[in-house]
Amino acid sequence: MAEATCRRELELEIPAEEVTKKIESVAKEFARLANVPGFRRGKASCFADPAEKFAEDIKGEVLQSLVPERVKKPWPSRN
Repeated sequence: MAEATCRRELELEIPAEEVTKKIESVAKEFARLANVPGFRRGKASCFADPAEKFAEDIKGEVLQSLVPERVKKPWPSRN
């Protein structure tokens, strides 16, 4: 059976303060769970190494949580 290849493009706007809050929240969680040399487990400052070391992971986590939230919200009418 042939696989259907249907693509849709979606543009979302998420307020900067919402993204910043989510980044801080996820960075704190990473710092809590991270095993960073020089720090006891869970005691690493989110402003020290984890935010830089795990930047791509934090970005991915933020995108995976914010995008579905936005897609589920009601769309404004174009009338």
